[in-house]
Amino acid sequence: MRRLLSIATLALAGCATVPPAPVTVDWDLRQQELLALDHWRMTGRVAVTVNGDGASASIDWRQSGETADLAVSGPLGVGALRAILDGSGLRLEDGSGARVEGADAERLLAERLGAEMPVRSLRYWMLGIPAPGEPYEQTRSADGRPELLRQSGWQVEFSRFGAAPGGELPVRLTIARDGARVKLAVTRWDLGP
Repeated sequence: MRRLLSIATLALAGCATVPPAPVTVDWDLRQQELLALDHWRMTGRVAVTVNGDGASASIDWRQSGETADLAVSGPLGVGALRAILDGSGLRLEDGSGARVEGADAERLLAERLGAEMPVRSLRYWMLGIPAPGEPYEQTRSADGRPELLRQSGWQVEFSRFGAAPGGELPVRLTIARDGARVKLAVTRWDLGP
């Protein structure tokens, strides 16, 4: 009986599964695909910490060509806020319908968040790619995915990737500079119009 149990134990041990090897990603090719992407939507949570003080909110970012339409709702020191960034600049609209544009909008956004935010570059960083036209340094993991990106004085750390239409995209990232830190947790990516 003992011998039968020993054989059964060894047989079961041999059935243990070995975790699959990480899939290597051709991120250079993926980066080119993402640069060509004109329309996408990301929903999730954002947490902003500035010099130890922080808050979080829900975020809904819709990118259509060069126009970013960003809705933030929650405590984040802003209540409900909609930001539209396009070729003409930044426009902000709060929950009461009050609007501010241009340099005043950028100043107000920095004031409400407690730090200047790299909204123009963030559009690219959320996709896991550097903003075009600016020098950068990038570190990749052994499987080819970006781990760390330094650009325009900011450091972007990609801590997790997840499945998205057409391939993988970041689902957890942290953007930091000086005393400011922005953490994004993506719950859904939609690619296309």
